[in-house]
Amino acid sequence: MSHFNTIAIQDSGWTAMERNDIAEASRLADQATSQNTEDQRALHLRILTSYLSGQFEQALTDYGQLASDYPGRNDESLHETILNAYLHLERYSDAVVFAQTMGLPETERLWLEEQARNPQIVQLDGTTIVPFSADNFLGTLMPAVEVELNGVPLVAHIDTGGSFITMAAARAEELGIETRQAGTGVANNQSTALRRGLANTLVLGDARFANVPVTTVESLTGQLESLVILGTRILSNFLMTWDNERERLILTDRRNETARQRHRADYLGDAESTNFYLHADHYIWANGMVGQHEVLMFLDTGLVTLDPHGKQPAGGIPASVLDVWALGSTEGFTGSVSVSLGPVRRDVSSFSVFSDRRNLPRLGNTGPDVLLSHGFLKHYVWTLDFDDYRLYLRPTSP
Repeated sequence: MSHFNTIAIQDSGWTAMERNDIAEASRLADQATSQNTEDQRALHLRILTSYLSGQFEQALTDYGQLASDYPGRNDESLHETILNAYLHLERYSDAVVFAQTMGLPETERLWLEEQARNPQIVQLDGTTIVPFSADNFLGTLMPAVEVELNGVPLVAHIDTGGSFITMAAARAEELGIETRQAGTGVANNQSTALRRGLANTLVLGDARFANVPVTTVESLTGQLESLVILGTRILSNFLMTWDNERERLILTDRRNETARQRHRADYLGDAESTNFYLHADHYIWANGMVGQHEVLMFLDTGLVTLDPHGKQPAGGIPASVLDVWALGSTEGFTGSVSVSLGPVRRDVSSFSVFSDRRNLPRLGNTGPDVLLSHGFLKHYVWTLDFDDYRLYLRPTSP
Protein backbone atom coordinates (compact mmCIF):
# COMPACT_ATOMS: atom_id res chain seq x y z
CA MET A 1 0.00 0.00 0.00
CA SER A 2 1.36 3.43 -0.92
CA HIS A 3 2.43 6.05 1.59
CA PHE A 4 -0.44 8.27 0.39
CA ASN A 5 -3.03 5.56 1.04
CA THR A 6 -1.70 5.09 4.56
CA ILE A 7 -2.05 8.82 5.19
CA ALA A 8 -5.63 8.70 3.87
CA ILE A 9 -6.44 5.83 6.24
CA GLN A 10 -5.09 7.55 9.33
CA ASP A 11 -6.75 10.83 8.32
CA SER A 12 -10.05 8.95 8.12
CA GLY A 13 -9.29 7.50 11.55
CA TRP A 14 -8.82 10.93 13.09
CA THR A 15 -12.06 12.10 11.44
CA ALA A 16 -13.90 9.11 12.95
CA MET A 17 -12.42 9.95 16.33
CA GLU A 18 -13.69 13.54 16.12
CA ARG A 19 -17.22 12.33 15.38
CA ASN A 20 -17.00 10.00 18.42
CA ASP A 21 -16.86 6.77 16.40
CA ILE A 22 -14.09 5.31 18.55
CA ALA A 23 -14.53 1.76 17.23
CA GLU A 24 -13.99 2.90 13.62
CA ALA A 25 -11.06 5.10 14.66
CA SER A 26 -9.49 2.08 16.35
CA ARG A 27 -9.96 -0.10 13.27
CA LEU A 28 -8.40 2.50 10.99
CA ALA A 29 -5.50 3.14 13.38
CA ASP A 30 -4.74 -0.60 13.40
CA GLN A 31 -4.94 -0.69 9.60
CA ALA A 32 -2.62 2.28 9.16
CA THR A 33 -0.03 1.01 11.65
CA SER A 34 -0.07 -2.45 10.05
CA GLN A 35 0.96 -0.79 6.77
CA ASN A 36 3.54 1.50 8.35
CA THR A 37 4.68 0.66 11.88
CA GLU A 38 6.43 4.03 12.22
CA ASP A 39 3.58 6.28 11.10
CA GLN A 40 3.56 8.77 13.96
CA ARG A 41 0.01 10.12 13.64
CA ALA A 42 -1.38 6.60 13.27
CA LEU A 43 0.51 5.55 16.42
CA HIS A 44 -0.82 8.62 18.22
CA LEU A 45 -4.37 7.71 17.24
CA ARG A 46 -3.91 4.09 18.31
CA ILE A 47 -2.59 5.24 21.69
CA LEU A 48 -5.86 7.10 22.30
CA THR A 49 -8.16 4.32 21.08
CA SER A 50 -6.21 1.63 22.94
CA TYR A 51 -6.36 3.63 26.15
CA LEU A 52 -10.10 4.25 25.88
CA SER A 53 -10.60 0.51 25.26
CA GLY A 54 -8.58 -0.60 28.29
CA GLN A 55 -5.53 -1.76 26.31
CA PHE A 56 -3.13 0.19 28.49
CA GLU A 57 0.03 -1.80 27.75
CA GLN A 58 -0.53 -1.32 24.02
CA ALA A 59 -0.94 2.43 24.57
CA LEU A 60 2.34 2.61 26.49
CA THR A 61 4.17 0.50 23.91
CA ASP A 62 3.01 2.77 21.08
CA TYR A 63 3.96 5.86 23.08
CA GLY A 64 7.49 4.48 23.31
CA GLN A 65 7.58 4.36 19.48
CA LEU A 66 6.86 8.08 19.07
CA ALA A 67 9.84 10.09 17.90
CA SER A 68 11.16 12.77 20.27
CA ASP A 69 10.56 15.42 17.61
CA TYR A 70 6.99 14.33 16.77
CA PRO A 71 4.89 17.51 17.36
CA GLY A 72 1.94 15.59 18.80
CA ARG A 73 4.13 14.21 21.57
CA ASN A 74 3.60 17.48 23.44
CA ASP A 75 -0.19 17.23 23.21
CA GLU A 76 -1.72 17.71 26.68
CA SER A 77 -4.40 15.07 26.10
CA LEU A 78 -1.68 12.57 25.16
CA HIS A 79 0.17 13.27 28.42
CA GLU A 80 -3.09 12.77 30.32
CA THR A 81 -3.63 9.48 28.49
CA ILE A 82 -0.20 8.05 29.35
CA LEU A 83 -0.42 9.10 32.99
CA ASN A 84 -3.84 7.46 33.34
CA ALA A 85 -2.60 4.30 31.60
CA TYR A 86 0.11 3.97 34.26
CA LEU A 87 -2.45 4.49 37.02
CA HIS A 88 -4.87 1.89 35.65
CA LEU A 89 -1.98 -0.59 35.54
CA GLU A 90 -1.12 0.45 39.13
CA ARG A 91 2.39 1.38 37.98
CA TYR A 92 2.48 4.27 40.44
CA SER A 93 6.27 4.69 40.47
CA ASP A 94 6.28 5.02 36.67
CA ALA A 95 3.44 7.53 36.97
CA VAL A 96 5.56 9.60 39.38
CA VAL A 97 8.53 9.60 36.97
CA PHE A 98 6.29 10.54 34.05
CA ALA A 99 4.70 13.36 36.03
CA GLN A 100 8.12 14.72 36.91
CA THR A 101 9.29 14.49 33.29
CA MET A 102 6.18 16.32 32.07
CA GLY A 103 6.47 18.99 34.76
CA LEU A 104 3.08 18.36 36.35
CA PRO A 105 2.13 20.60 39.31
CA GLU A 106 3.62 19.70 42.68
CA THR A 107 0.20 18.83 44.13
CA GLU A 108 -0.24 16.13 41.48
CA ARG A 109 3.25 14.71 42.00
CA LEU A 110 2.81 14.57 45.77
CA TRP A 111 -0.49 12.71 45.36
CA LEU A 112 1.09 10.20 42.96
CA GLU A 113 3.98 9.67 45.37
CA GLU A 114 1.53 8.97 48.19
CA GLN A 115 -0.24 6.36 46.07
CA ALA A 116 3.11 4.80 45.17
CA ARG A 117 3.92 4.44 48.88
CA ASN A 118 0.43 3.14 49.71
CA PRO A 119 -1.03 1.30 46.69
CA GLN A 120 -4.66 0.21 46.83
CA ILE A 121 -5.18 -3.43 47.82
CA VAL A 122 -8.39 -5.32 46.93
CA GLN A 123 -9.30 -8.79 48.20
CA LEU A 124 -12.35 -10.88 47.27
CA ASP A 125 -12.73 -14.64 47.17
CA GLY A 126 -15.01 -15.31 44.19
CA THR A 127 -18.29 -13.37 44.16
CA THR A 128 -20.12 -11.19 46.68
CA ILE A 129 -23.75 -10.04 46.49
CA VAL A 130 -24.41 -6.66 48.12
CA PRO A 131 -28.08 -5.66 48.59
CA PHE A 132 -29.16 -2.08 48.14
CA SER A 133 -29.77 -0.40 51.48
CA ALA A 134 -33.30 0.49 52.56
CA ASP A 135 -31.79 3.20 54.79
CA ASN A 136 -31.43 5.69 51.94
CA PHE A 137 -32.85 9.20 52.11
CA LEU A 138 -32.48 9.52 48.33
CA GLY A 139 -34.73 6.49 47.77
CA THR A 140 -34.71 5.08 44.25
CA LEU A 141 -33.02 8.19 42.81
CA MET A 142 -29.55 6.93 43.77
CA PRO A 143 -29.12 3.41 45.20
CA ALA A 144 -26.90 2.89 48.23
CA VAL A 145 -25.20 -0.04 49.97
CA GLU A 146 -24.05 -0.70 53.51
CA VAL A 147 -20.26 -0.59 53.92
CA GLU A 148 -17.64 -0.22 56.61
CA LEU A 149 -15.19 2.63 56.04
CA ASN A 150 -12.21 3.03 58.35
CA GLY A 151 -14.04 0.68 60.72
CA VAL A 152 -17.23 2.78 60.76
CA PRO A 153 -20.49 1.19 59.45
CA LEU A 154 -22.34 3.56 57.11
CA VAL A 155 -24.50 3.77 54.00
CA ALA A 156 -22.64 4.68 50.80
CA HIS A 157 -24.29 5.75 47.55
CA ILE A 158 -23.17 4.37 44.19
CA ASP A 159 -22.29 6.92 41.53
CA THR A 160 -20.47 6.05 38.32
CA GLY A 161 -19.88 9.79 37.91
CA GLY A 162 -17.28 9.58 40.70
CA SER A 163 -13.85 7.96 40.81
CA PHE A 164 -13.03 6.07 44.05
CA ILE A 165 -14.71 7.55 47.15
CA THR A 166 -16.13 11.08 47.31
CA MET A 167 -17.48 13.01 50.31
CA ALA A 168 -17.51 16.40 52.00
CA ALA A 169 -14.38 17.50 53.84
CA ALA A 170 -16.15 17.47 57.22
CA ARG A 171 -17.29 13.88 56.62
CA ALA A 172 -13.72 12.81 55.84
CA GLU A 173 -12.53 14.42 59.05
CA GLU A 174 -15.21 12.54 61.01
CA LEU A 175 -13.94 9.28 59.50
CA GLY A 176 -10.30 10.01 60.30
CA ILE A 177 -9.20 10.52 56.70
CA GLU A 178 -6.38 13.03 56.33
CA THR A 179 -6.55 15.05 53.09
CA ARG A 180 -4.50 17.67 51.27
CA GLN A 181 -5.42 20.34 48.73
CA ALA A 182 -5.76 19.08 45.14
CA GLY A 183 -6.96 21.99 43.00
CA THR A 184 -10.48 22.25 41.59
CA GLY A 185 -12.95 19.98 39.81
CA VAL A 186 -16.64 19.62 38.97
CA ALA A 187 -19.34 18.11 41.21
CA ASN A 188 -23.10 18.64 41.13
CA ASN A 189 -22.62 20.58 37.88
CA GLN A 190 -20.54 23.26 39.60
CA SER A 191 -16.87 24.02 40.12
CA THR A 192 -15.59 22.99 43.52
CA ALA A 193 -12.35 22.89 45.48
CA LEU A 194 -10.92 19.38 45.89
CA ARG A 195 -8.87 17.63 48.55
CA ARG A 196 -7.42 14.12 48.42
CA GLY A 197 -6.41 11.46 50.89
CA LEU A 198 -6.48 7.73 51.56
CA ALA A 199 -9.00 5.70 53.56
CA ASN A 200 -7.25 2.94 55.47
CA THR A 201 -9.96 0.32 54.92
CA LEU A 202 -13.23 -0.26 53.07
CA VAL A 203 -15.44 -3.35 53.40
CA LEU A 204 -18.07 -3.83 50.67
CA GLY A 205 -19.90 -7.12 51.08
CA ASP A 206 -17.12 -9.73 51.22
CA ALA A 207 -14.70 -7.45 49.34
CA ARG A 208 -12.01 -5.78 51.42
CA PHE A 209 -9.95 -2.76 50.36
CA ALA A 210 -6.94 -1.01 51.84
CA ASN A 211 -5.50 2.42 50.95
CA VAL A 212 -8.54 3.63 49.00
CA PRO A 213 -8.28 7.09 47.38
CA VAL A 214 -10.75 9.65 48.72
CA THR A 215 -11.68 12.99 47.16
CA THR A 216 -13.50 15.67 49.13
CA VAL A 217 -15.60 18.36 47.45
CA GLU A 218 -17.00 21.61 48.82
CA SER A 219 -20.19 21.35 46.76
CA LEU A 220 -21.68 18.67 49.06
CA THR A 221 -23.52 20.88 51.54
CA GLY A 222 -26.65 20.75 53.70
CA GLN A 223 -28.30 17.34 53.70
CA LEU A 224 -25.74 16.10 51.14
CA GLU A 225 -22.84 16.79 53.52
CA SER A 226 -23.31 13.34 55.07
CA LEU A 227 -23.04 11.53 51.72
CA VAL A 228 -20.32 8.96 51.08
CA ILE A 229 -20.14 8.08 47.38
CA LEU A 230 -18.55 4.99 45.82
CA GLY A 231 -17.52 5.53 42.21
CA THR A 232 -16.41 3.71 39.08
CA ARG A 233 -12.89 2.89 40.29
CA ILE A 234 -14.36 0.90 43.17
CA LEU A 235 -16.59 -1.03 40.76
CA SER A 236 -13.90 -1.51 38.09
CA ASN A 237 -12.02 -3.96 40.31
CA PHE A 238 -14.78 -6.45 39.57
CA LEU A 239 -17.02 -7.98 36.95
CA MET A 240 -19.97 -5.87 38.12
CA THR A 241 -23.71 -6.39 37.66
CA TRP A 242 -26.03 -3.63 38.84
CA ASP A 243 -29.26 -5.56 39.41
CA ASN A 244 -32.16 -3.09 39.52
CA GLU A 245 -34.63 -5.98 39.38
CA ARG A 246 -33.57 -7.52 42.72
CA GLU A 247 -31.98 -4.32 44.10
CA ARG A 248 -28.39 -5.44 44.57
CA LEU A 249 -24.84 -5.39 43.24
CA ILE A 250 -23.08 -8.58 42.18
CA LEU A 251 -19.29 -8.24 42.29
CA THR A 252 -16.85 -10.91 41.08
CA ASP A 253 -13.07 -10.95 41.36
CA ARG A 254 -11.77 -10.29 37.83
CA ARG A 255 -8.76 -12.56 38.46
CA ASN A 256 -10.91 -15.60 39.31
CA GLU A 257 -11.79 -17.12 35.93
CA THR A 258 -14.07 -19.81 37.38
CA ALA A 259 -16.11 -17.23 39.28
CA ARG A 260 -16.16 -14.94 36.22
CA GLN A 261 -17.60 -17.69 34.03
CA ARG A 262 -20.26 -18.49 36.63
CA HIS A 263 -21.16 -14.79 36.91
CA ARG A 264 -21.47 -14.48 33.14
CA ALA A 265 -23.64 -17.60 32.91
CA ASP A 266 -25.93 -16.41 35.71
CA TYR A 267 -26.44 -12.80 34.60
CA LEU A 268 -25.45 -12.25 30.96
CA GLY A 269 -27.26 -15.06 29.15
CA ASP A 270 -29.95 -13.08 27.32
CA ALA A 271 -28.53 -9.57 27.73
CA GLU A 272 -27.76 -7.29 24.79
CA SER A 273 -24.26 -5.80 24.73
CA THR A 274 -22.24 -2.92 23.31
CA ASN A 275 -18.74 -1.48 23.65
CA PHE A 276 -17.98 0.98 26.38
CA TYR A 277 -14.94 3.20 26.79
CA LEU A 278 -13.26 4.60 29.88
CA HIS A 279 -11.56 7.99 30.04
CA ALA A 280 -9.50 9.08 33.06
CA ASP A 281 -10.61 7.14 36.13
CA HIS A 282 -14.41 7.18 35.85
CA TYR A 283 -15.78 8.65 32.62
CA ILE A 284 -17.66 5.67 31.12
CA TRP A 285 -18.65 6.40 27.52
CA ALA A 286 -20.93 4.43 25.20
CA ASN A 287 -22.51 5.15 21.83
CA GLY A 288 -26.26 5.54 21.44
CA MET A 289 -28.99 7.78 20.06
CA VAL A 290 -31.24 10.58 21.28
CA GLY A 291 -34.15 10.77 18.89
CA GLN A 292 -32.54 10.45 15.46
CA HIS A 293 -29.14 11.76 16.55
CA GLU A 294 -26.13 9.51 17.05
CA VAL A 295 -24.39 10.49 20.28
CA LEU A 296 -21.64 9.47 22.66
CA MET A 297 -23.00 9.18 26.20
CA PHE A 298 -21.34 9.58 29.60
CA LEU A 299 -22.88 7.03 31.99
CA ASP A 300 -23.21 8.91 35.27
CA THR A 301 -25.66 7.41 37.76
CA GLY A 302 -25.39 10.32 40.17
CA LEU A 303 -27.88 12.78 38.67
CA VAL A 304 -30.40 13.24 41.50
CA THR A 305 -33.35 15.41 40.47
CA LEU A 306 -37.00 15.25 39.41
CA ASP A 307 -38.62 16.88 36.38
CA PRO A 308 -41.89 18.90 36.62
CA HIS A 309 -43.85 15.63 36.26
CA GLY A 310 -42.14 14.15 39.32
CA LYS A 311 -40.08 11.69 37.27
CA GLN A 312 -36.33 11.18 37.32
CA PRO A 313 -34.85 12.42 34.02
CA ALA A 314 -32.82 10.05 31.87
CA GLY A 315 -29.76 12.29 32.16
CA GLY A 316 -28.50 15.71 31.18
CA ILE A 317 -28.20 17.47 27.85
CA PRO A 318 -26.44 20.77 26.99
CA ALA A 319 -28.71 23.70 26.17
CA SER A 320 -26.59 24.41 23.08
CA VAL A 321 -27.93 21.33 21.23
CA LEU A 322 -31.63 21.80 21.92
CA ASP A 323 -32.36 23.88 18.83
CA VAL A 324 -30.07 21.81 16.62
CA TRP A 325 -31.84 18.62 17.70
CA ALA A 326 -35.32 20.24 17.65
CA LEU A 327 -35.86 19.55 21.35
CA GLY A 328 -37.92 22.00 23.35
CA SER A 329 -37.55 22.55 27.09
CA THR A 330 -39.69 23.76 29.99
CA GLU A 331 -38.42 24.71 33.45
CA GLY A 332 -34.99 23.25 32.68
CA PHE A 333 -36.15 19.90 31.29
CA THR A 334 -36.83 18.57 27.80
CA GLY A 335 -39.96 16.71 26.87
CA SER A 336 -40.22 12.98 26.21
CA VAL A 337 -37.77 11.55 23.69
CA SER A 338 -36.63 8.16 22.43
CA VAL A 339 -33.19 7.07 23.72
CA SER A 340 -31.02 4.16 22.62
CA LEU A 341 -27.96 2.87 24.45
CA GLY A 342 -26.20 0.45 22.16
CA PRO A 343 -28.87 -2.12 21.22
CA VAL A 344 -31.56 -1.19 23.78
CA ARG A 345 -34.16 1.57 23.38
CA ARG A 346 -36.84 3.19 25.52
CA ASP A 347 -38.88 6.38 25.58
CA VAL A 348 -37.85 8.61 28.49
CA SER A 349 -39.81 11.35 30.23
CA SER A 350 -37.13 14.03 29.97
CA PHE A 351 -33.51 15.14 30.14
CA SER A 352 -32.29 17.80 32.52
CA VAL A 353 -30.90 20.77 30.58
CA PHE A 354 -27.31 21.75 31.40
CA SER A 355 -26.32 25.35 30.80
CA ASP A 356 -22.84 24.27 29.66
CA ARG A 357 -20.69 21.17 29.08
CA ARG A 358 -18.69 21.12 32.29
CA ASN A 359 -20.20 17.73 33.19
CA LEU A 360 -19.10 16.33 29.83
CA PRO A 361 -15.28 16.32 29.86
CA ARG A 362 -13.46 15.46 26.65
CA LEU A 363 -10.26 13.80 25.48
CA GLY A 364 -8.93 16.24 22.92
CA ASN A 365 -11.61 16.55 20.23
CA THR A 366 -13.48 13.45 21.39
CA GLY A 367 -16.13 13.40 24.09
CA PRO A 368 -19.74 12.82 25.09
CA ASP A 369 -22.72 14.77 23.80
CA VAL A 370 -25.06 13.87 26.68
CA LEU A 371 -25.05 12.43 30.18
CA LEU A 372 -27.10 9.25 30.70
CA SER A 373 -28.00 8.52 34.30
CA HIS A 374 -29.86 6.19 36.66
CA GLY A 375 -33.14 7.59 35.36
CA PHE A 376 -32.50 5.48 32.24
CA LEU A 377 -30.34 2.68 33.62
CA LYS A 378 -32.70 1.82 36.51
CA HIS A 379 -34.94 0.08 33.97
CA TYR A 380 -32.21 -2.51 33.29
CA VAL A 381 -30.09 -5.17 34.90
CA TRP A 382 -26.74 -4.03 33.56
CA THR A 383 -23.19 -5.32 33.70
CA LEU A 384 -19.78 -3.74 33.15
CA ASP A 385 -17.06 -6.16 32.07
CA PHE A 386 -13.79 -4.28 32.61
CA ASP A 387 -11.76 -7.02 30.91
CA ASP A 388 -13.60 -6.93 27.57
CA TYR A 389 -14.94 -3.38 27.94
CA ARG A 390 -18.46 -4.55 27.17
CA LEU A 391 -21.70 -3.22 28.64
CA TYR A 392 -24.55 -5.74 28.92
CA LEU A 393 -28.19 -4.69 29.40
CA ARG A 394 -31.36 -6.66 30.05
CA PRO A 395 -34.69 -4.90 30.70
CA THR A 396 -36.09 -5.44 34.18
CA SER A 397 -39.33 -7.40 34.40
CA PRO A 398 -42.47 -5.21 34.23
